Amino acid sequence: MLAMLGMFLALWWFGFRTFKTIGGISGGSIGLRFFAEGMGICKVINLAMQDFSTLIDEECGMKSVLWGHYFTDATRFKGEPPSGGKYRLDRLREWLDSFSDGRWPTVIPFWTMAVDKSGAQYLMTVEGVFKRVQGENFRKVSNVTPPIGLAICASCTVAGYFKPMVITLDNGETVTLYDGAYSFESFRPISVLTEHYGAQPGDIIIGDVGPDLDLRDRLKGHLWSRFCGGRCVPPKGKKSEHENKVLLVNARIWGVRSFDFDAHTDQKWLAIMEGFLSMTLALNDGHRITEEQFLNAKDLIAGFNAFAKLDYRKGMPAGWLTEQTMVLLRERGVLQD
Repeated sequence: MLAMLGMFLALWWFGFRTFKTIGGISGGSIGLRFFAEGMGICKVINLAMQDFSTLIDEECGMKSVLWGHYFTDATRFKGEPPSGGKYRLDRLREWLDSFSDGRWPTVIPFWTMAVDKSGAQYLMTVEGVFKRVQGENFRKVSNVTPPIGLAICASCTVAGYFKPMVITLDNGETVTLYDGAYSFESFRPISVLTEHYGAQPGDIIIGDVGPDLDLRDRLKGHLWSRFCGGRCVPPKGKKSEHENKVLLVNARIWGVRSFDFDAHTDQKWLAIMEGFLSMTLALNDGHRITEEQFLNAKDLIAGFNAFAKLDYRKGMPAGWLTEQTMVLLRERGVLQD
């Protein structure tokens, strides 16, 4: 979510403000939903600064999740993701719905995507729910779209960590859904845009935050795959034939860790600015911005890095980096109330 905010902040500053559609999978879909609704950049960032631990409830311990996965439900032996989760997203879902009574954005068409236990994609839009199995085309399976909060939380449901979300189709069928990154396209669902929306590859911007990078997180992911099974980690993903034509933004985030729900605002600004930097570099490499724009962004990022280094070395009071970053971005016209 934070990396995507930084990417969108850069786009906004560079003048990219007209979009045919906005959407995403997993945490990135949270902030993008508000942009699609027409909410200003400052307000979205303010929402992201809250303590999200107040919106996430712990359901049980991980031992209980794995016990059910192996023995009670035996989903491990069926090659399925766990049917339970350590956390519940009910309050997050209610919070997301509270801004529009569950209605979908109308300013810019918004989409999100989740998968069922077999890995089939469920694309959710204001027009309805569309299903696709690998190798086939999307087909509409419901004219009724779930509330926006339910759809986004379904897309964020990391197997084992979050209790799966269930949507009901208009024929009464229920479908249990997990994080959209578990589909055959993994973190880059480019074909959703080319095949469902008919987008030209050159007009697409894809932000890929991907997995955590440090050795501890890679080891943790490997162990989790061993204990929980292959359906518990995103696949490497089938490379799209259009991947070399889209503007691909690879963000490498060090400021916060996955599931760090109560991260301080200083940490969040590190992650946001990491996303801002990655988008700036991608736009420059893709010749989408002028040399002057790039040099201005480079100077801005250098100013932020100076604050971040001072904060790290001198141990400035909590909130100091946030305050300095806000002043810097307002002075440069990046944040405008």
